[in-house]
Amino acid sequence: MFFKRIKESFGNKISSIFGSNKELEEILEEIEETLVCSDIGIETAMEICDNLRKKSKSENKKDGEALKNMLKEELIQMVKKPEVGEKNIEFDKKCILVVGVNGVGKTTSIAKLTGMYKKE
Repeated sequence: MFFKRIKESFGNKISSIFGSNKELEEILEEIEETLVCSDIGIETAMEICDNLRKKSKSENKKDGEALKNMLKEELIQMVKKPEVGEKNIEFDKKCILVVGVNGVGKTTSIAKLTGMYKKE
């Protein structure tokens, strides 16, 4: 239930950006603002938007749906991309990514998940 609310909240914010006829730069600015407010970080948000800007120009896609799909692909690639020197995660271990704005209970949820997995 908790994760469903976060997904819906972030998804609704992102979807609302693409809802009307806006210029590419205006959409990218709103995406960047939403990502920063979602605790992704300024550098990462700027990198994502720069990549979207380059892709949209190279593929000549400026409509909202195409940008939305490019954003989705970019976020997936950012999560999959290993850092330099990072070891691969073994398949028998669990890795959980917890995302949310300040004050929504990320730390509490992580503690509850840890307790649950320790009991198992």
